[in-house]
Amino acid sequence: MGEYLIEKLNRFNLKLYARTDSDIVNQGKTIYNWLQKHLDVKHYIILDDNVYDYEKYNLMDHLVYLSFHMRLQYTHIEECIKKVQMDF
Repeated sequence: MGEYLIEKLNRFNLKLYARTDSDIVNQGKTIYNWLQKHLDVKHYIILDDNVYDYEKYNLMDHLVYLSFHMRLQYTHIEECIKKVQMDF
């Protein structure tokens, strides 16, 4: 996870709280298990360039899909903000 992403998120008051290993195929399961251990986390976004098994774990509403070849764009930030606001 590059400094670029962290800096860009911080500019919009979005904080990177946790991340998973990028080589795990079962990302949805990993995120689901992490959320089960951190029940205080109610509002979250998943930034990823793959969908993995997110649908199986009911995580699709939290996914902001990023193209593998494109950096985080302003449209992604807008989508993050909308998704977080929908959680309230």
